[in-house]
This record gives sequence, C-alpha cells and structure tokens, in this order.
Amino acid sequence: MTMPIRSCDSNLPHLEGSTRDGTRLWMETTIRMIPLLFAMALVACASMPPAQEMSDARQAIHAAREAHAERHASQYLDQAETFLEQAARDLEHGEYERARRYATAAKAAAISARDHALATAQ
Repeated sequence: MTMPIRSCDSNLPHLEGSTRDGTRLWMETTIRMIPLLFAMALVACASMPPAQEMSDARQAIHAAREAHAERHASQYLDQAETFLEQAARDLEHGEYERARRYATAAKAAAISARDHALATAQ
C-alpha cells in the first residue's frame, strides 16, 4: 500500500503559514533582483576594454595591406587606420564604448579596402 506524500510543514500547523510566506517572500525578492543583476552585467560588459574589437580591426587592416589596398584602395585603408588610431586614443582615455565603435568602424573600413583592392587587382 502506497502512502501519500505530505509536505513536512503540513504536520506542523504553527509553521504552515510562515513557511509559505517565507518562500513567497524569497521568490518575490529573487524575481525583483533579476533586472538589477541583468543591468549590472550589462554595465560590466560595457565597461570592459574592447580588446577583441581592436584585435579584429588590426587583423582586418593587415589583410587589407596584404591585398595591396594602399595601392588600389588607399582612401578606404586610410579611413580604417584613422578609425583605429581614434579607437586607440579613446582606449587610453578610458572611453571604452567609443573605442569599441571606432574599432568596429576601422574593421569595416579595412574590409571594404581589402574587397575593393581585390576587385580592382583582377
């Protein structure tokens, strides 16, 4: 014969309401904390130096140079280098989000330089 499973606090009438209230309070507090924790995580990510973006931009500029962009697409390559220089200045001053945007723009300009150089060379 199987016995029904009963919760522990159902045997203790004096704790029945307080345990449920405590659980409810804990859940409500936890739910309220989720947006705060999410916001803190976003701020932490935004305040990190854009090391990956800077590296990506440098690699894209290197690839553009290997495709002879200085000869076939110098305006795009110059723009990429200017953006990367600005990103480096912003990085030095702790303007990480601005540096991230310039590094991303540098990568895009370098990719355009490479693509244009390859298309022109053919």
